[in-house]
Amino acid sequence: MLALVAHLLRRSVDLLDRVTFSPAALRADLGSERYAPAYLFAASELLDRAADLLAESATLVRDNERRWRVFGARVRGLRSG
Repeated sequence: MLALVAHLLRRSVDLLDRVTFSPAALRADLGSERYAPAYLFAASELLDRAADLLAESATLVRDNERRWRVFGARVRGLRSG
């Protein structure tokens, strides 16, 4: 899952690299094709998905931590008794 998150982050950086963030360039873009807002929106969608995946991963890890602790306690109990 982390590889997918890394890919999404790299892709969002690629999209942001296409935007020139100087005031003059942004004004010119807003007066013509308006590509900058589209690139910013696309990058924000990718960042949002990456954040969702990381949150889901953290939830899964947290759920598994308790299961592994219970499993370890049971194994220790079986070994000692």
